[in-house]
Amino acid sequence: MKLTLNLTSRTYLNRRLLYGFYLAVSGLLVLLLALGIGFHVRSHAQVKQVRKHLAELGRETATGTRAEDSPISATAYEKLLKDIQFANELLAQDSFRWTALLGRLEEVVPEKVAISGIQPDYRGKSLSLTGMARGVEDLQQFLDNLLASAHFGDVYLLQQSRLKESGQSEAAGAISFSIVVRGAF
Repeated sequence: MKLTLNLTSRTYLNRRLLYGFYLAVSGLLVLLLALGIGFHVRSHAQVKQVRKHLAELGRETATGTRAEDSPISATAYEKLLKDIQFANELLAQDSFRWTALLGRLEEVVPEKVAISGIQPDYRGKSLSLTGMARGVEDLQQFLDNLLASAHFGDVYLLQQSRLKESGQSEAAGAISFSIVVRGAF
């Protein structure tokens, strides 16, 4: 029979490992303490800055004006409004889609009608068209197509005249016209 006896009075303890563990934990605690102190210092500086800014705002509120605000005259205000209106007109002109307009016109212009001028009016949202038609029927067809189109609103024939070429009677000449289309864009 084999007996195992432990004759030591206490259990074995690795003190080197224990002291290393204590050192690591104390280092971690010192690091956390340093971070906490840094955070506190930054927070204290921010509180000072906010209090200073609030005091400055309180002084400005008490006087009723801000340091960077200056009273604006009526003429300067009117000039500013005109500048804003001019900028808005430029933006409207820049955003105008010519290709879409030309595509819509291509759908409604008959074969025997030629458009020689297109002038948009951005303020009135209208379009002035000038051109030539071979005959009255062709011009009437063009006007009917414009009125029937969903892309164009009111159509007004402003001017029409028959062009007389040399050696031809007045009834045989082409017709020049001028049209205004409202609600074109």
